[in-house]
Amino acid sequence: MCQLKLLIAKQEEEKRRLEEQMRSAMDAQREQMQNMMRANMNELQRGREEVSNENKSMRDAMEGMQRSLNERNGQITNLQRQIQQIANRPPPAPPKRKKRCVVM
Repeated sequence: MCQLKLLIAKQEEEKRRLEEQMRSAMDAQREQMQNMMRANMNELQRGREEVSNENKSMRDAMEGMQRSLNERNGQITNLQRQIQQIANRPPPAPPKRKKRCVVM
């Protein structure tokens, strides 16, 4: 009977030890998963920031090109207006004739 109680006590102790070991392993696994998830989230965040920065750079470049095109279009319009003004000018008056002496 004494041996049976000792055996039961040993089994219960082994059971508690295995449960604790399993709990520790699960906690370690959970922590590892959380760290991996955190790392993945950080990587995704960096990726989003890079894309966002690239988009901003492209948007800034496009805005600069648009400003340049608008400026050039304004210059072209001014040149066309000047050409039209020149084209619509009346022809110059013929030069005045100087009186000349005619010897006969």
